[in-house]
Amino acid sequence: MNETCSVSGFVSLTRQVAMGYDKICSQIRLYSYEKMLLSLIRVSYQSQLIYRL
Repeated sequence: MNETCSVSGFVSLTRQVAMGYDKICSQIRLYSYEKMLLSLIRVSYQSQLIYRL
């Protein structure tokens, strides 16, 4: 009984860790996407300014 309890606890713990890792990964992915979009917007804006000159 004790072994099954510890095994199920270990499984739930690893599941929680995996879920937290997925959250962190998705946050990092969103952050990198935002940085890429911001740099693209900045580049296009600068090129528009250059074209106006």
